Amino acid sequence: MTRPPRWWESGEQSVEGEAARFAEAGLAFTLDQGLFTANGTVVFRGDLRYGDDRCPAAVIYPPAYLAGEHPEVYAPSLPIVSPHKREGDGLLCLDHRSFGTRAPMSGPEAVLRAEALWRLTTESPAELEAQSVDLPTVRAEAFSYETESSVFALEAGTRECREGWLSLRVEEVAPFRGSVETLGCGLDVPPGSGLDLQRAPEIFGGDQLIMGFWRRIPAPPEVASAEGVRGWVEANHPDLLARTLPWAGRWRSGGFGRRPGPALLAFVYEDEGPRLGETYDAWLFVLLDPDGSTRLPRPFPISQRDRWTRQPHLQRLGDKRVGVVGAGALGSQTAIQLGRAGIGEFFIVEYDLITPGIVVRHAATLPDAGLLKASHLRKELGRINPFAMVASSGWGYGRASGSANPVMAQELDDAVSDALSLTNLIIDATAETAVGFHLATLAAVNAIPLLSLAVSPGGWGARILLQRPGRSGCLECLARSQQEPTDTSPEIPDWAEDPDAEEVFERGCAQPTFTAPGFELTSAASAAARCAVQLLLDGDGYPAADFDLVTLRFRNTTTAGPEAEYTRLPQHPACTSCRV
Repeated sequence: MTRPPRWWESGEQSVEGEAARFAEAGLAFTLDQGLFTANGTVVFRGDLRYGDDRCPAAVIYPPAYLAGEHPEVYAPSLPIVSPHKREGDGLLCLDHRSFGTRAPMSGPEAVLRAEALWRLTTESPAELEAQSVDLPTVRAEAFSYETESSVFALEAGTRECREGWLSLRVEEVAPFRGSVETLGCGLDVPPGSGLDLQRAPEIFGGDQLIMGFWRRIPAPPEVASAEGVRGWVEANHPDLLARTLPWAGRWRSGGFGRRPGPALLAFVYEDEGPRLGETYDAWLFVLLDPDGSTRLPRPFPISQRDRWTRQPHLQRLGDKRVGVVGAGALGSQTAIQLGRAGIGEFFIVEYDLITPGIVVRHAATLPDAGLLKASHLRKELGRINPFAMVASSGWGYGRASGSANPVMAQELDDAVSDALSLTNLIIDATAETAVGFHLATLAAVNAIPLLSLAVSPGGWGARILLQRPGRSGCLECLARSQQEPTDTSPEIPDWAEDPDAEEVFERGCAQPTFTAPGFELTSAASAAARCAVQLLLDGDGYPAADFDLVTLRFRNTTTAGPEAEYTRLPQHPACTSCRV
């Protein structure tokens, strides 16, 4: 094994040269010889200066210093607060317009910037604020949270009252993970209240229940550590603490009675973010363990606006309803990407279940084996976007299988048709021709766009067909254009198939599937999701598609992604599906 040379071994820079630069700048910083001798780590230690005051600091050099990464200055005891100093380890923020660019930056320059930060914080906080990057001051990030902990608070608004009781649904105790299940106004918890307020989705919590109390405060505590917050509670909210501590032994574990657990306190305050000038209700959860210790689980307030902070141009998707027929490898991945994009409502149609063999290319994992694909996808979409409405049907749409009662079969099929007819887009990911024709007719009579997806044997290629009412052809039109071309029929590109591809019958002759790598289906699903958004927004916030058929070829030597060919597909005059 050969490692690259350390930055000070390159010949361009040296530790001695860096020490000389500190001396030239009049800074009394010296190399930590012990660390350097032990493993070649370069750290210079000394004191930051402000008038006659001194504060110990460490300048830590990154491995990529020679490539332009700048050293960092740590000064835990420096008397400045977040956001200019990170709580805990004292990392200083040196990103201020008056200082210029951050990299490349020598160790002495980093120290001089740190001293300027100290001076501005003390003498001219307004000037420092003016010179700082225009970012929100997020007070919630100043606390020392328990590692890997979380408490989700979904649209947990408390503006109608100033204090009350609450409960958390707990998934994991150490580290603590859970979600706010209920909120109440007033400090009196009715015995056996039943917790009949709006419950958080079960996907964010487990079967254990903690109850406690919350209070709105004008500003969060200035202390960062869990112990410091405990002291702040004792000094400023002794009444709430006294009311909370008796609940420490009333932790309910689903179906198994009560067992000792932490007492719960929560505080709500107004914080800034996610943009400068915007505010939201931030939470501080305090767990008082029976052994006397205190923990601060990391809060995650979740609201609808979180869907659009990083993708504002997709906001109109929140009003869209999408039907997905077929929740296999292609359909599940397409639906999940649309879930992340912010679709407001899904209707999933799939009769099959998850088996171990499909996880090589499905959105599911091995522990999901045995679940219905529709149920799994409904759960995953809820975990991605808890505000989305997700319904599902286990009926094999368009098929006679699944019920020996023909009347019942027709009624189930009609129920699915009725639900799909209320959507803004139908996605056919069944890869079954008959079902595709059936859906083409349904889409045509309801004037709903239909997106048909298929991957070729072996995963060598894929097709995505956009059926727009009155504007483009359907799956049957595509087949007829290939088999019965007319003067207006386009030339349909070859989508490439593996000549040696085999079918797989993991569960017998009734459940055939094909071989293809998962990453090729992921590429097809990404393209399908993009086409779906183009159909749903149709140029309003996302460009409209100028094509009807996308032909993808994955096995090529010219690109890392698929080659794509785009075709216009008019309706075929002999089509019986979309010409109804």
